[in-house]
Amino acid sequence: MDSLVKLSNITKEYGTKIKTKALDKINLEILEGEFLSIIGQSGSGKSTLLNIMGTLDRPTDGELLFKGSKISRLNDDALANFRNNNLGFVFQFHHLLPELSVLENVLIPAWITFEKKPTATIIDRAKELIVLVGVENRVNNKPNELSGGQRQRVAIARSLLNNPSLVLADEPTGNLDSDASDNIYELLRTINKELNTTFIIVTHDMHIAAKADRVIEIKDGEIVRDVSNRSKAEEEAFKEFSPKNCLYCKSL
Repeated sequence: MDSLVKLSNITKEYGTKIKTKALDKINLEILEGEFLSIIGQSGSGKSTLLNIMGTLDRPTDGELLFKGSKISRLNDDALANFRNNNLGFVFQFHHLLPELSVLENVLIPAWITFEKKPTATIIDRAKELIVLVGVENRVNNKPNELSGGQRQRVAIARSLLNNPSLVLADEPTGNLDSDASDNIYELLRTINKELNTTFIIVTHDMHIAAKADRVIEIKDGEIVRDVSNRSKAEEEAFKEFSPKNCLYCKSL
């Protein structure tokens, strides 16, 4: 697989007089089609890392590359254009607009990108995605008429509208019960396999994290473990992420 995202010596500091280092010389490469999870206790730097990969925040130092192109130093307009064309976002809270229907919420990225009424082709794509995430019988409903799991499915469909290469998800199952969480995970996995969309998921749910192709553990702004679950030869190493041995899990 080809390289999709590469972080080279990424450092992020906050503050001026008193500086707080959120990330410290992070080196990380994500390949096209990977399904990767990031774990770590609150304040470890995992959300900062996700925000920098999503160009929602800029590194203090280091370089972010996407498909080999340097993007971390682009101006704000260029970064916004990059996000609209390459990235999708799913957050813990679905952020659906309550006055809009399911279809209208899914179409929001098209309105933002083209600043005009979506074409028939884009509307058809939105409807296909609504079918893909399993809420086709709710296409005209408003968010307050949906369950939590259904709302998150709509948010996932919205994140896919512009056909992103990468979807970044921050605690996408954090507000759902275990059954709904498993259903959302299976949906993300199906999309990952069928569309070859790369997923990077920040999660506190070790049950979800352990199912990923690869698990990265962040502590004090550094990557302390990076374990793949792709081959049987690596299964023993992957067991390090059990609650008994996982550094993050010990803090729960």
